[in-house]
Amino acid sequence: MHWREKELLKVLNDGKLTTTDIVSRVNMSKATALKYLDGLEEKNLVDCEEIGAAKIWN
Repeated sequence: MHWREKELLKVLNDGKLTTTDIVSRVNMSKATALKYLDGLEEKNLVDCEEIGAAKIWN
């Protein structure tokens, strides 16, 4: 597992967060965070719920 994936999983332990909330807590761009979050979702390690234009991750 990539260190960025581990960092994102650690942040998501706090509960449901929007992509913007996650990006504000980690040192990476929104595009990079989304790339790794999508990969984690494919591995069934996180879930994503879309509410309008926002993505809620948990």
